[in-house]
Amino acid sequence: MDVGLQVHTEGGNIIQLDSNYNNFRLVRRIRVVGAFNSPKVFVCLPNHLYAVCAAKYGSRVAIIPKFTTVNGEHRQTYAVYGEALLYEFTIAKRNPSLSGVGMELYAEDGSVNYSSNDYSLKVIDYRIGDFSGVPINSNILDTGNILEINADT
Repeated sequence: MDVGLQVHTEGGNIIQLDSNYNNFRLVRRIRVVGAFNSPKVFVCLPNHLYAVCAAKYGSRVAIIPKFTTVNGEHRQTYAVYGEALLYEFTIAKRNPSLSGVGMELYAEDGSVNYSSNDYSLKVIDYRIGDFSGVPINSNILDTGNILEINADT
C-alpha cells in the first residue's frame, strides 16, 4: 500500500487518502441568466460534472438538459430559463498549489491527489427523472424516500 492518510468519519466510514484517491473538486461557480421566452444555453465541458440550482432563494428556474456538437464532439448543454447557478466539478488532477498553506497529497507523477484547500463533492442523495407537470408543494414517493417540490426551496 502507498503512503497515505486514513480519515475516520463520524458515520464510521474510513477514507483512505493515498495515490489511488480521487474525488470531484469544485472548479468554479457560474451564474447563468436566461429569459423565460428565450433561454440561455450553457455548454458543458467534457469530463466535468455539474450541479444546478436556482440562483436565488424562492425563485423559479427551469433547466432543460440537451446535447449539442462542438467541433465534432458531442457535449451536454443546459437550456436555462430564469437565473441558475451551475457548480462545475472535475476529477482531473492538478498541479501543486505551492501556497504553503494546508495539506496536499501527491501522486507519483507529482500531481495533487488531495488538497485540504479544495472544495470536494460529497453526494448525499440525488434524484433523476422528469418532474414536468408536477404541481409545486407536491410530495413524490421515490423508492421509499419523500421528495418535496416546493417553490420556496
